[in-house]
Amino acid sequence: MATSPAPIPHFESLLVLVGALGGVLAGFYLFCRGFGLLARKRLIENIPRSEIRSAALGQVEISGKALGPYTIISPLSLSDCYYYKAVAYPTGQDAKQAHRSSAEILSVPFFLGDQTGNVMV
Repeated sequence: MATSPAPIPHFESLLVLVGALGGVLAGFYLFCRGFGLLARKRLIENIPRSEIRSAALGQVEISGKALGPYTIISPLSLSDCYYYKAVAYPTGQDAKQAHRSSAEILSVPFFLGDQTGNVMV
């Protein structure tokens, strides 16, 4: 009757140690990245909202209706727009890879207007 050999204890402990070290490093990376994302979120939340007439120089949040002399035709919906971004990913055998095959970004300047005025974007 043949018995299976006993596993090598040093290999198992080394495997556990490598896995634990990988988990600690991944946790530290995600922890630091979370603080970066939190800082970015707070920056966006703390940008003041104002009307166009009273907008200060620098970062400001405004809202209104987009107006402009020029428009572009979006390639997918065939509608008028001022900005579009189209990204193509491979299909078939190459679809398992997580890279894009091509991207296209196109924009034209436009005015954003509310009841107090217009600003070029």
